[in-house]
Amino acid sequence: MDNGKISTDGALVNNKNIEVNISSASIRYGISVFEAPKMFLLGSDIYIFRFQDYFNRLKTSCKFLNIELPLDSNKLLYDIKKFIEFVPWQESYALRINVFCPYESELLGEVECALTLSYLDIGIRSKSGVSSKVIKRSNLIRTSNNNLYMIKSPSHYINARKELYSDIEFDDILYVNEKENICELSRSNIFLIKDRTVYTPDLGSGILDGITRKLIIDLCQEHNILIEIKELNYSKLSDFDSAFCVGTTNGITPIRNIDKNIHFDTNNLLLAEIVNYYKEVFSKKGVEKYKEWFVKL
Repeated sequence: MDNGKISTDGALVNNKNIEVNISSASIRYGISVFEAPKMFLLGSDIYIFRFQDYFNRLKTSCKFLNIELPLDSNKLLYDIKKFIEFVPWQESYALRINVFCPYESELLGEVECALTLSYLDIGIRSKSGVSSKVIKRSNLIRTSNNNLYMIKSPSHYINARKELYSDIEFDDILYVNEKENICELSRSNIFLIKDRTVYTPDLGSGILDGITRKLIIDLCQEHNILIEIKELNYSKLSDFDSAFCVGTTNGITPIRNIDKNIHFDTNNLLLAEIVNYYKEVFSKKGVEKYKEWFVKL
């Protein structure tokens, strides 16, 4: 599949023609960041959800790694609009924004970066038929209050690949910190349900400040669903009725079990309510109701 990319000067470049110096900091040291804003079709119209939040997080990630983001939010939005003029957008496509160094550079030197846009056909991923996830606890212990986990960098996925590549029984891993408090999955935030209350780890536990996580919190507050954002200990997971993970690409996915001995109800009624509220946001009614959250392309 050709998912052609576009550079920040607006010139469309074929995926096969992207040149990266083998001595660049991105190749040598993995210095790069990315974002994947939620972009979706509604009829013939294309919308981006909470674009400014995604851009601000991209900017924060770049700043953390001392990378100068090569454009502002208006220019990025302009480039995205130009990109989709060349790429007939489909419902199964997901936008990818990558900031990386294609030039020769050193780890501690000044890093000149470029920004590219591409798309991933997540329809291929969804054919796996995963309607709920089986999770294992990661062997890696995270540290709480570590800002490293607040950035979106491909380097974060190395451990997940290592742990899951040889263990096909599990769909993802759950990180736990030095206090034995749960953090997040490798590509999504986690929520738990007990009776009519929703729980999710606080940012200090060592997690990404997820955009979809924020949305779920907002929806719970709007619909008078009690939500507690706090430290959640791994030893107490069996006390909860249901669990689910959230992220831009897959939305909400129920968790079936963790470590094969902590089981959850994937048909929980409150979970079903939250899923319906989430789906409504990305409907015609939702775009009208929450119009400040959307940018129409």
